[in-house]
Amino acid sequence: MELIPFLLGIFVFVLWSLLSKWTALANSKRKSCIYESKHNGEQIFASEVQLPVWSGFQSCSRLGSSHLVRGVNFCVICLFTIYVFWQSQTVHQNNELFENISKTDNNGFPSVPGVLVATSRTQRRFGSVRMSDPDGDAGWYYGALQGGQAHGDGELKYDEGSLFVGIFVKGIMWRGVAFRHGHAKFCLDKGHWLDGLDTTMVEEFTQQQVQSQRMSDVDGDAGRYSGSVDVYGRAHGQGELKYDEGAVFIGWFFEGSLWKGIAYMNGHAHFSMDEGSWHEVLDQVIVEEFPMVDHVQVLADVDDNGDDAEHVPHEAAITIPLSRQRVPITQDGSTIHYKSAYYGTILAGNPAVPFNVVFDTGSGHLILPSTYCSSETCRAHRRYRRSQSSTARDIDHDGTSVQPGQPRDQITVSFGTGEVTGVFVEDVICLDTPSIPRFGSSDIPDGCMKMSMIVAMEMSEEPFKAFEFDGVLGLGLTGLSQGPAFNFIDVVSAAMQQTGSSLSHTFGVFLAEDGHDGSEITLGGWSQEHLAEQLRWNPVSDPEYGHWTVQIKHMRVDGMPVSFCASGGCKAVVDTGTSLLAVPTDAFAELYELLRHTPPLGGHCRGAGPHLHIRLASCTVSLGPEDYSRLEEGQSKPNTEFDALQTHPKMSRRCRPMLMTMDLPEPLGPKLFILGEPVLRKYYTAYDVKAKRIGFGRARHNLPLSANITAKM
Repeated sequence: MELIPFLLGIFVFVLWSLLSKWTALANSKRKSCIYESKHNGEQIFASEVQLPVWSGFQSCSRLGSSHLVRGVNFCVICLFTIYVFWQSQTVHQNNELFENISKTDNNGFPSVPGVLVATSRTQRRFGSVRMSDPDGDAGWYYGALQGGQAHGDGELKYDEGSLFVGIFVKGIMWRGVAFRHGHAKFCLDKGHWLDGLDTTMVEEFTQQQVQSQRMSDVDGDAGRYSGSVDVYGRAHGQGELKYDEGAVFIGWFFEGSLWKGIAYMNGHAHFSMDEGSWHEVLDQVIVEEFPMVDHVQVLADVDDNGDDAEHVPHEAAITIPLSRQRVPITQDGSTIHYKSAYYGTILAGNPAVPFNVVFDTGSGHLILPSTYCSSETCRAHRRYRRSQSSTARDIDHDGTSVQPGQPRDQITVSFGTGEVTGVFVEDVICLDTPSIPRFGSSDIPDGCMKMSMIVAMEMSEEPFKAFEFDGVLGLGLTGLSQGPAFNFIDVVSAAMQQTGSSLSHTFGVFLAEDGHDGSEITLGGWSQEHLAEQLRWNPVSDPEYGHWTVQIKHMRVDGMPVSFCASGGCKAVVDTGTSLLAVPTDAFAELYELLRHTPPLGGHCRGAGPHLHIRLASCTVSLGPEDYSRLEEGQSKPNTEFDALQTHPKMSRRCRPMLMTMDLPEPLGPKLFILGEPVLRKYYTAYDVKAKRIGFGRARHNLPLSANITAKM
């Protein structure tokens, strides 16, 4: 290829030579022209110039321009010849990278120190190749290719076990981070190693953690994948897919699909794949690249003691069914959206009285309306009667008893749209027993425990009056409670530890789709049957404040970054008591514009549309139009005078993002999002109070009776 520019240069030179000969032959026929130069009307000099007849000049006045044109043409041709020769030398130098290969390594790939060599076709968008870094250390590159070279985002997995993640330019490592045993060790910028770690660069190229999840191949055969994932939570990078029928695929995955590797059956290689296509004949080179290991390890969740969660007996957990109530929010006579509440039943007092309570991860107390609250809001619910319970005790915030007639502590608890003011009482609450007779104060039945709570003397009309539930049961961390005796999870955990449960400090929440399988909360573990994939755990940020808060690494709508979180600092609270996705006011306009879209012809918001991706520490929470939007209909604005005169104006439809604004000051805000019901319906969430972490896994809805549960507690 490098000869082509050089031959073009020779062709131009020959063409110029022929033109010169043509000029010489034409000189036999000439005409004369006297060229005069005058100054102030006086002739200074005169010369006779011979012109070829074919020149076309009819007077001496055009002679100067003729010489100018021929001179410019000559210069252009010379410059073009020099440029073509220079280009040929450049191409020649570039191609020396591929032509100086003279030997082959043990794997059958050409070996040149510091040079990338393609394993198959030299032109492809994505694939794997053998390459070496500037120090001569070799390994397998996987990522974007251009002309057979590493060019773009990719990874270099060294033969000795380290991993470089970053950006490559024309086969050269350009910018990124080298990891060893999962920890960042060195940073590279503009092709040079830096003396120390650049924290910004480490954050940019953080190595993806190994995840485990359910997936299917292009033929629809399903199994469990274990390996690297991309920012959207898809299989991306090196990993293993263990099929349900027993086969194992080991290799590279690209954006959720199998890309290159070997399918093994009974420990023997049967099929090879490259660039997403199966080979007719087994490729031994790929077999050597992806050998079969002793066993395929699928990640399992473990507790803090290292015990596998599958070993926890299921009967140790308590499951409480939840009911859902939707309250319409109207504007100008039409419903614009619904507020939702999921509530279950507990019992309080002695004898035990049932109360419907919202299980709220965004608060930290048990709150029940008191009979001393006589407002219309309180009277719309079942009220707690302190005088009728033989085990009740009036207390202050520190748990000390309050005698009749003495002043007592009061508290006001604020919620997103309302507040409650009340006093403190200690009494017995029960969870899993539908009917409990009166019992002695020293003989508390199984499933019951003493707990400090707030009995409300005042309750705001919004949001409590319109809902059917009586009170709120907070599931926040201790930082949201007056103390451990007020914190429901601390109290339940202490009681369940006496039954031998090793997961007493955990609970899981499943919110069902409309009108389908029942919602529930599981205390002392989580319900594996409602999980479509393995849980991925994320650490709680600032647990001392009591909220279930996680860090947001970045946020995207499809491939478009949300600029509000581009500079970092975004966080999210997981809140079972919030109906919508809440965003800061400064982020609302940007997200609204990115997410709103025209619905498909079917007139619904369950089809194609923008996807919101929220990247957390170890997983990505992704929401589609069916999760965050609602179909909105209205009259189209007239575009022309004819449209304005129509008797029946055109109707417009759009999928409107159901977002609400909420602004909180520091330390929680100002860049705080609330992950409410849209996220919690799509993802099963598990909460670990002891380890201060939250697990996310795609929820399994509409569970058939014959479902195959892949992992059992």
